[in-house]
Amino acid sequence: MDRIVVLSTIAAALAIVNNTLVRKKMWQGWVGSLVGACLFTYVNWLTGAWGYVGLGVFYIGNAIAGIRQWRRDLRAIVVTGE
Repeated sequence: MDRIVVLSTIAAALAIVNNTLVRKKMWQGWVGSLVGACLFTYVNWLTGAWGYVGLGVFYIGNAIAGIRQWRRDLRAIVVTGE
């Protein structure tokens, strides 16, 4: 099977799983989103879909922002004891 098809399928499956994990407020969803965004960007880099490469960089930034916000929220819970 073509490598691009396999990588695209994995990225799509990761997106579904990660959305579920983020919805359940689990940090693994954000890490998975980061991995999926990197995979999405890599696939589009290989295929030369340069517009989607930029979108992938946006997704990577969004995942990093989500991880940072989750960590801030966790610290606030630990400090206040809520």
